[in-house]
Amino acid sequence: MGHLWQDRFKSWYVFDEKYLYTLFRYPEHNPLKAHIVDRVGVYPFSFVYDKFHGKLKECMQESFVLRWFSDSAMLLQSLGVASDEEERRHIREFQKKAVKFKSAPQSVSGRKTLEEYFCDGMTKSERNRAIQKAVTDGFAQSEVARHLHLIDAAISKVLKKLKVKP
Repeated sequence: MGHLWQDRFKSWYVFDEKYLYTLFRYPEHNPLKAHIVDRVGVYPFSFVYDKFHGKLKECMQESFVLRWFSDSAMLLQSLGVASDEEERRHIREFQKKAVKFKSAPQSVSGRKTLEEYFCDGMTKSERNRAIQKAVTDGFAQSEVARHLHLIDAAISKVLKKLKVKP
């Protein structure tokens, strides 16, 4: 186990809208399940709270949720319904599906692949700069470590030496 921002815990591809909608609902219901608030939309660190108080951050402006629910009342009504067993079953089934690629996965939205950052014959200094660039460009430290056959702590040490904040 590491600190909160060290690594992604798990990740799955999202291929259908039902699963995407379920994933959106999940964190909005967490404060309710933890008995911090008594209804969805009241927790001040949630998307719905920001939406209803006119405080949407720039990164939220293009959210799929805003396209799906242009009417705030419809959004609140939809989120106000607690998740049922069928929805939780759908999540479990979706997470069990294996994703197979016929070829190597393509880079996401034009992002370089790790193979493009690292090449044979690099000096240690060049490799460390490539590590810095890959992490800065959005790769997780653990992804870089696996690619280079290093432990996560080695990547952290390189980044600390180069004063890079993950």
